[in-house]
Amino acid sequence: MDIDVAADFPKAAYMEVEQRVAAYIGGLSVDAAPVRGFAGFAGGWHGLIMRFRAADEDGSVATKFLARLQGDLSAEDRYLQERALFGFFANAMSAVESCCFAIYHLGKMREPNLFTASDRNVNIGVTADAVATAFPGTPLTAELSTLRVDGNWLCLREIRNTLVHRESPGITIFASTVGAPPPPPAEWTGRGVVLHPALVDDNRAWLGTAITRLVGVMLAFVSGNF
Repeated sequence: MDIDVAADFPKAAYMEVEQRVAAYIGGLSVDAAPVRGFAGFAGGWHGLIMRFRAADEDGSVATKFLARLQGDLSAEDRYLQERALFGFFANAMSAVESCCFAIYHLGKMREPNLFTASDRNVNIGVTADAVATAFPGTPLTAELSTLRVDGNWLCLREIRNTLVHRESPGITIFASTVGAPPPPPAEWTGRGVVLHPALVDDNRAWLGTAITRLVGVMLAFVSGNF
């Protein structure tokens, strides 16, 4: 899928993976639809670039609100800030999960008997385990093994799950006296999540690096197997 996307998305490698898989399917001289794994690969692969772009756009909005909306937030301010955070963290997690979904189904195209999980159960852990079994010792296996326990990934997932599955967190506002230094930024009460621009900027930078690494090892995998 060729759409506009941020400069840190590995567009050239992404398009090469897509082209190599398409050439492989073309060489089979069959319709793509019946090929086991192809539909899942295509869905995850297209989801990756769309969710990455959405995360980038939502992240830009969230950063602006986090920088501007500090102090005694009104209900409207809280809504604007949290809406942007929801969009960023949901799309960032989805970009990673979509990439792993595509990887799982690439594996299914090569070793269908080792990739038997239902689509609804495919996640990073399931993908990492299946790839490790089917393709041990490969860079793809190593990258997935690292990703599933990466502290940045676990933090991103926790914030996303809080917003999507649990609640609108309470906010603690800090005050300062006249003439004193500015107070620290607000934070989610009891969670240690500080509501300042770095909350998004750091996770956004990690997302670009993580996806670049994943797509890079996917390209190496596809080059050797398709």
